[in-house]
Amino acid sequence: MSIQRSSDKHGAQRDDEMKKEVEGLVRSGRPTRTEEWHDPEPVEDENSPEQRELIERCRAEEAGRSRGEPGRSGQ
Repeated sequence: MSIQRSSDKHGAQRDDEMKKEVEGLVRSGRPTRTEEWHDPEPVEDENSPEQRELIERCRAEEAGRSRGEPGRSGQ
């Protein structure tokens, strides 16, 4: 009977290589590269107040009215 590893997708050697690649990131809790262009773009929070306000304004414009005005139906 052979021992089952949690990742059978790669071999044991590749698993160890991948573990070494991310060791610095795991220990530091932040990106370890010094070149800024290597780091991914930050993800924008879609639930921020600014985003919600922008969405509301866009929806109001699509409905044919500006924010705060009563809706115009049938025009």
